[in-house]
Amino acid sequence: MNDNSESIFKSKKLKTPAKPQFNVIIGYFYNLNFILGTGFLGIPFTFYNAGILPSLLTLTLLSVTGCITALWMLEILGRARVLNKLRGGTSKENLINDNSDDIVEYNSNIYVISQKRKFEMTELSEIMFGLVGKIIFVIIMIIYSCLTLWSMAAVVGTSWSTNIPINTSVVIECNATDFTKTYFPIETRCFNFYRICVSVFGLVVTLLSLLELNEQKYIQAVFSILRFVALTSIIIFSIFIIIHNISTPHNPLPPTLQNTNSTSVDLLLRFDIKWWLVTIPVLVYAQNLHQGIPSLTHPVMPKRRLKPMLIATFITTWSFYTILGIVVSFAFMSLVNENATLNWDYFTHAANNIGVKIISYFIILFPSLDIISAYPLVVTTLANNVYLVLMRRDTSESILSWKDRIGKLIFRLFFAFIPLLGALFISNLVTVLNFAGLFAFMMLFLLPISCQFQSKRLCKKEIEDFRVDDIQTIFEPLATRPESIGTESHFSEQTVSPAREYSPLRQRSVKKCALKDMLLNIEAKTPYSGWYSSNIVVIIVSLVAGVCFALAVGSVIYTLIGKD
Repeated sequence: MNDNSESIFKSKKLKTPAKPQFNVIIGYFYNLNFILGTGFLGIPFTFYNAGILPSLLTLTLLSVTGCITALWMLEILGRARVLNKLRGGTSKENLINDNSDDIVEYNSNIYVISQKRKFEMTELSEIMFGLVGKIIFVIIMIIYSCLTLWSMAAVVGTSWSTNIPINTSVVIECNATDFTKTYFPIETRCFNFYRICVSVFGLVVTLLSLLELNEQKYIQAVFSILRFVALTSIIIFSIFIIIHNISTPHNPLPPTLQNTNSTSVDLLLRFDIKWWLVTIPVLVYAQNLHQGIPSLTHPVMPKRRLKPMLIATFITTWSFYTILGIVVSFAFMSLVNENATLNWDYFTHAANNIGVKIISYFIILFPSLDIISAYPLVVTTLANNVYLVLMRRDTSESILSWKDRIGKLIFRLFFAFIPLLGALFISNLVTVLNFAGLFAFMMLFLLPISCQFQSKRLCKKEIEDFRVDDIQTIFEPLATRPESIGTESHFSEQTVSPAREYSPLRQRSVKKCALKDMLLNIEAKTPYSGWYSSNIVVIIVSLVAGVCFALAVGSVIYTLIGKD
């Protein structure tokens, strides 16, 4: 480094930090809305066909590894901030944020996630791997995100077209069987109605996609609550079906379900390797939110709570997926639909009481409510990344000009519209999820694993590149050293005194201490690091990812050649 080492910590004017846009609870809701899109709808179908026990073990393994790689993303974001500044990045933010009300220890403050500067995934790829890495990633992200949005539109189309009563010479209400094990409905009038439903949905979510994330926070919170209510209703209803079917010979279930030859033990212990291959990418897709972590974590304060927020998100999704996969499989067995909520279509037409019909309609229509909140999040993440690549603009809201904002809106409109075209022609959910899951592997495993290795290596290299005289200056005895420096804990509930109250000598001492701590932190540990950050864990996760990816490729081949 040719410049004086202390210059990387200087700015012309110390500013008050930006006010937090929302707290960790709202951030948790955003994460759930992002991850609980359409992936969970295919889980009961794959659980039943592959076998509950092997599917549950696979879900647990992928959830644990997915949570670990998500925590790595926090570490990577913290290191990216330092690497960008050391390389002469344009951000005006200090590496030492003296105004931080979130961090006390300056050795931790070096590698924290910035509140002012947001790094999109494409930018992370460029910092770690250069232009080629960025181009490769943005191509993968476009394909994956478009498949995700495609699946969302297909789910809404099937839900609405099977529950809105209509019968004309052009359109007709569809049945759940019209969407079972087929790419699109054979009945022409049903297919026409499905397309109309997709088009109406597209208009709604396209308008919502024009809102910024902080402008959606109340919408996201409301839909998260509805999501908990709907998933709980599915679970309780399924348990009721199981108990009712066992205890009495008279129940509102279809005759084929009452007379099924499958037993609970058979369903629990069965293992169909072909369907298990299909299960893997579906489960990976269902636990993937990694490409959205930079955008989802940027407005959240305090940053020290990002780690427990992500852990809570994965525990919640694993719990819901496990219970849904088990109880819905036992409740509907061989009749379980590829879109789980369509199993309740029978109860909307059968001679049940009004309460059962209302709950059934709510369960069936829930995915459309769920997706209305998730669709704009995916569109925003994708548009921001592609805009950054093509226009080379920082997407942090605080520094965007009005031209940049208009440019981002155009990109959002484009990416909100394109996936709708695919959904107009192919409605099969599991088929779309199977291909989306293949690209989800790259988001869930490939990028976090490679960036975890590379970010550590680059930070170590930057430290080694400090000039000898800089290092000697840094290690000189300090006249005044803040008491907080050198303690073991990364965080404290107390806050640092604002930088404007420091004397010039004290500020200079703080900066020297920060550089010294960075030089001593050879492993580039961050406040978000833990046992899972070791190279051994990275290698183990890499091996698991490699095996699962090979199996996922097998599932795609299985899908292409057809299922028995």
